[in-house]
Amino acid sequence: TRIIIYIVESLCLSKLNSYFTASNFFKYRLRENHGIPLTNIFVIRPALSINRKSYLLKLNEKLVNYRNTNIIKCIICRRLIQRVGILEFIDEFEKIENNQKFLINIVGHGPLSDEINLKCKNLKNVIFHGELSNESRDVLYSDSLLNIVPSTHLEGLGMVILEGIKHGSMPLVTNCGGMPEYLNELNVGKVFDVSKDIATNLDIDLIINELEKQKKII
Repeated sequence: TRIIIYIVESLCLSKLNSYFTASNFFKYRLRENHGIPLTNIFVIRPALSINRKSYLLKLNEKLVNYRNTNIIKCIICRRLIQRVGILEFIDEFEKIENNQKFLINIVGHGPLSDEINLKCKNLKNVIFHGELSNESRDVLYSDSLLNIVPSTHLEGLGMVILEGIKHGSMPLVTNCGGMPEYLNELNVGKVFDVSKDIATNLDIDLIINELEKQKKII
């Protein structure tokens, strides 16, 4: 099936004169997989501007709330498919010491919904919400210090990064697809090699360091 898809995709792409993608990652992927000249591929970004002062203020408010509760609230909001790495992240999260000081909220739906829901039922501090309305999802973003994006492959850009930033949630992402270049341009968050590294490095110092970095930029 994958070979057939690849052949059909190649035939369709070969007939185009110009190609548009959201990240340099996919620009070079098009060249490597289909031999398309780089001069014919154009990177068109979504709006990358952020209100840095608002982000800093909201993040600082959440840090104050954390000091009252000692709970680091996190959100993972994705379509629940294999490549987004949620199952791998949960497996590693279960192993870390003192994981009870974190609360992980998982939002989304997809083919892995039942499997993720079942795994979360065995964990007190990982809550599966399923699909939510935009308003309910935004409430969780606004309550979360960390926005975790543990993708394993084929992540074009990761627009959930921008969603979290709007609500003052610091992005922690894997070195996957276009996400590292996105965070580099925005100068926010932190990139880890794989989802395991995100789980094992969860700590309030991530937030403190982010606040200091943003203060220097402003």
